[in-house]
Amino acid sequence: MDTRPPTAPTAWLDREPGIGRIGQELARLFRRARVRGLLVVLAALLAAVCTFAFLTRQPQRYVAQVTFRVVESSTEPLGRPTTTAELREYILDGIFVKPRLLELMRVHGLYRSKLRKDVNWAYEQMRSDIEVDVFRNTSLTTETETELGKETETKAETETDTESEEKKTHRSARLRIRYTALNAALALRVAKDLARLVRDFEIEQRRELAKATTRALRLQRARMVTRLSILERAQAQQTVEMLRAQGAPRVRLQVKVDQLHREISAMRRQASKFSKVLARAETRAAMERHGVAIQFREVDWRQFKPPMSPVTASLTTAGVVFLFALLVVGLLVGAFDPYVHHLEDVRRLGLLPIGQTGSPAGPEGGSPAGYDSIAYFLLKSGHRLIGLSAAGSDVSLLQEAERIGQALVVQTGAAAAIVDTRDDAAGEGPGAEGFHARWLQPHLALLTPPSAVDDGTALQAVRQIIRSTRMQFTHHLVNLGALDRRGEHLELLDELDRTILIGRPGCLKERALLQMKDQLTPAKTLGVVLLG
Repeated sequence: MDTRPPTAPTAWLDREPGIGRIGQELARLFRRARVRGLLVVLAALLAAVCTFAFLTRQPQRYVAQVTFRVVESSTEPLGRPTTTAELREYILDGIFVKPRLLELMRVHGLYRSKLRKDVNWAYEQMRSDIEVDVFRNTSLTTETETELGKETETKAETETDTESEEKKTHRSARLRIRYTALNAALALRVAKDLARLVRDFEIEQRRELAKATTRALRLQRARMVTRLSILERAQAQQTVEMLRAQGAPRVRLQVKVDQLHREISAMRRQASKFSKVLARAETRAAMERHGVAIQFREVDWRQFKPPMSPVTASLTTAGVVFLFALLVVGLLVGAFDPYVHHLEDVRRLGLLPIGQTGSPAGPEGGSPAGYDSIAYFLLKSGHRLIGLSAAGSDVSLLQEAERIGQALVVQTGAAAAIVDTRDDAAGEGPGAEGFHARWLQPHLALLTPPSAVDDGTALQAVRQIIRSTRMQFTHHLVNLGALDRRGEHLELLDELDRTILIGRPGCLKERALLQMKDQLTPAKTLGVVLLG
């Protein structure tokens, strides 16, 4: 009894190919692409030429930029601290809106053709030509230090408020606006107008905000003064009534007078603090009105010349495209080429690659390169009756059968036979066995039916040759080419052990090879031999 524990089933993830398989597959695709090297190079060169032609037809574009430093100096900065990303988004989406940019287009005559077709198209095109960068933003650090200072306030609120009034908070940032145009001078003018647009919009917005803030604070202070006067009148009235009253009513009125006194004292302290807030707001509004609260200092403006000439830039880009296209086209050609080029392609189709021949035999004789390994494979397989079928019209089956038979004779030292339907070099009459036998080489014979046999009885004649000579030869190589043309080769498969498909790499299509495999039945197909 087997006491070994049962083996756990293999997970499907374990059966998946590893990462190393990717490199092997890429290497295979590039090997296939090398066969079509001229096609790959021409396609990559065409892509590079098209890229060069496209770039040279494009008009030259120039970049201009304006950099200015924004410094905010105020008793209380407007709004909360902002990051560089928020500032950039604020400029692009809050200032460079469609009406302002369209007005700028009309002033400078930009994107006229696009404006006639669609204003949205022109607006998006100008947005794509504008770049805004915000850097060296110190607003976060300054504001954070201010907040930390507020946390260390002492109980002496009056002194702290006085120091806060005297201490000013500074926030600064550098803004860089770039614009790309077809003319260098035009690009600089538009970049400066964009910077002026940012400056004018921000100053006007801050003035309006400071004015509205001051107006609201004044209204609130007026309400506070009105409320205080009402409380003071009520206190005076209750005091007069208390002086006239006697006994218990006098006590009750005294309590009310004390309560009003406390409320008035609190209101006066609040009004005093609010007066300071209003004073700061009015000071801020005055600073905004005179352009002191925020300053836009233009620190740099320049035009960028192209680092290289348009032709040189186009050639460089075309060279990069050529190298990239070599890789892409090579992969595409290797993946979608329908022809078989290597034995590895045969293996991927589910067929057994028997071997690939090399150069033919030299003048000293001997079997051509590659046929020895094919003969060795046939000997190891143990099959003796082997059919040869051509996978393409450019294959001479009789010549290939002779070379394979010669290699078999060399390795076995025994006689081998090639069976064909016709031998043009045979004599007039059949031999004593009822068929023609011509020795091509020592121990290698060509067996054919009598010349009087017509095409209709050729199949039976070939069968008779195989059956009558089975014991005389160790191997029979049967040429199925002539029978294939009449569709009779399928009837001869029962007499054969296996069939070999022979084709030329680069001329044999994968689809045709699979169709032949299905036609001859997979069980009868031994494998594929590639020539050359």
